[in-house]
Amino acid sequence: MAKKKGGKGKGNASEAATSPTTSAAPEQENSGPVAEASASLSEEPSVTQVVESTPVEATATSASSGTGTAEAEQLRKELAAAKAEIDSLKAEVARLKASQTVAAAVDTGKTTDLDALTQRIAKLKAEQAEADAARDAAWKQLKNVVADIARLAAPDQASKAAAGTPTAAAAVAAFA
Repeated sequence: MAKKKGGKGKGNASEAATSPTTSAAPEQENSGPVAEASASLSEEPSVTQVVESTPVEATATSASSGTGTAEAEQLRKELAAAKAEIDSLKAEVARLKASQTVAAAVDTGKTTDLDALTQRIAKLKAEQAEADAARDAAWKQLKNVVADIARLAAPDQASKAAAGTPTAAAAVAAFA
């Protein structure tokens, strides 16, 4: 930055910086080192302008930086919360998959048990049918045996009857 000389620099520099018509006029009227210094002052902002504008920009930068930092921290917290929620949902999905596997195994076991019980019932019905057939055959055989015994016992009665009655004698003769 150029040093100011004389009392003329500050007022002219601020006027030169703010109004475009006055900044061109001194260069044309004055020639020499004063005009060059004046022109350089009009191009560069004055020290007070730089000092005054810097804290405002710094304050704005630090405010936006503080806001950005707070916003970034808030976003980090939201991200952490979202990750925690994702982890809890993953755990719940794993738990549900495990329970479905157990339920499927139980259902499969029930289906297998049901199939086994159905087969066992069919087998028992077949055995019951065989047992009923065997019982019927045994009853028929028992009836035949009783009938045979009754027939074998009858000739003894026929011989007794033949001795006592004439019809019995005819019956005995018929057997002979």
